[in-house]
Amino acid sequence: SSGFLLGILDEAVQGDDSYKFQLKKGDLLVLYSDGITEAKNVSRKDSHDGEIEREMFGEEKLHKIISENRSRTPKQLIDVILKAVDSWMSEQDDDITLAVIKRKR
Repeated sequence: SSGFLLGILDEAVQGDDSYKFQLKKGDLLVLYSDGITEAKNVSRKDSHDGEIEREMFGEEKLHKIISENRSRTPKQLIDVILKAVDSWMSEQDDDITLAVIKRKR
């Protein structure tokens, strides 16, 4: 994964990148680890060579869930995302970290 490191030790930080932004009323900030986007679905056999193929949950699916549920509270949005990821993956291969912040005013 090449995104911003979330919840990592100081010794492991790559570079001095910092991000500054301001949330406006109603904006959401969703922080997540690659354990969500890289969650793999139930195994199935590829019809071409018989190999097992597992599709990742992906950012597109995550963004769709967020946009369809942006009116929910942060807790509700977390629950919806985690339920979708849990029902998608066959087994948890990685840790999952998720935080949602919503500006009310």
